[in-house]
Amino acid sequence: MSVVVHSQPDDLDVQSTVLDIYSNRSTPKGVFLPELLEQIFEHVALENSLHACMLVCRDWHTCAARVLWQKVVFEDTQVNHFEKFEDFASVFASWTPPLHTFRRLLPLCDMGAFHKFQHIDDECTNCDHDDSEVLALQAPKLDQDAVSPNIESYRRGLRYLSLRKVKDNTINEPLTAVARYARQLTHIDMYICDYLADTTVMAFITPNLTNISFAGCHQITDISISLIAQSCPKLVHLDLRACGAVSDVSISQIAQACPRLRHLNVGRIREGRRITFASIKLIAELTNVAVLGLAGCDLTDQCIEVLAHARGSGLERLSVNNCHKLTNRSIRKVLEHCQRLSVFEMKECHLIDDWEAITELVQRQVLMTLCDQQNRACVKWAKSQGKSVKVRAPIK
Repeated sequence: MSVVVHSQPDDLDVQSTVLDIYSNRSTPKGVFLPELLEQIFEHVALENSLHACMLVCRDWHTCAARVLWQKVVFEDTQVNHFEKFEDFASVFASWTPPLHTFRRLLPLCDMGAFHKFQHIDDECTNCDHDDSEVLALQAPKLDQDAVSPNIESYRRGLRYLSLRKVKDNTINEPLTAVARYARQLTHIDMYICDYLADTTVMAFITPNLTNISFAGCHQITDISISLIAQSCPKLVHLDLRACGAVSDVSISQIAQACPRLRHLNVGRIREGRRITFASIKLIAELTNVAVLGLAGCDLTDQCIEVLAHARGSGLERLSVNNCHKLTNRSIRKVLEHCQRLSVFEMKECHLIDDWEAITELVQRQVLMTLCDQQNRACVKWAKSQGKSVKVRAPIK
């Protein structure tokens, strides 16, 4: 008697098929997407953790370094911050400092020599500044043969350069050297650099620039600002506070050539006569300006009237501190047309005493800056009317 053993052919076929698939499949490979990794690292940079990421592997090092080099700030709170900038220029631009300022230089390949600090600007007025990362440089000895092969990538990656409160008269030479390679900059911020010259500024100007600040750089003139007007059609932010040599000539050119402009500050203590109705009228009519700093300029009610009509609800912040010719006519126009105004600064404008209009602005939650004399007069008027008013100034 024969015995026949019946197997389960369907189950065996399935199992063998699965085994064949796995045996023939190659080992899975990781996917490297540098663009995605860089976006992740941009968030990691906020937590000051990029240096740890750079130690993981070569690919991570390259991506993290590229993010790290996008924004370079030399802050006056750092010890010898201008010397650190000279070290940076020596590596970034192969600049050789004069013998009397020669120092040890930073090998770019030693990325561990970079440290980050937090920058908080509490000096500026009539302008908002976000906290920004500061890339500080140590200075071990430089071997030119050991410079990182990634230097070209870092040069292309630099987008934001800031140098603050430099009193050294040698500032222009290393800056000019850096400018030759920093051709992809979108933001440049030079703050109270006493010897910054027009020729140096002009070396940085490219069509990529969108945000430019030379606040407190009093040697800047219409020459460089006119070139900015000709070359930077994407400009949205221009800060020229305390640049007393800048006049209607170049600001009119900015108005005509930079329609995307949203932030302009030409406030000043001296040389107010250089900024008048002639240029501000064009700024109001031809740009998208929403933040406008006009402190100390030679303005009249006619200028504010045109500004209020042209910008209307598009105007968000306005400073006319120390514009002594303005009267109640100006504040009424602002009250009537600028419905989205959030900040209005009119300190030392003593011809304005329409406290009813000011009270209405305060009730709209507009932050206002008044001098002590104005504030007392406003409170006194409110009491006489049986009202209560508390003027709140914007946080600087």
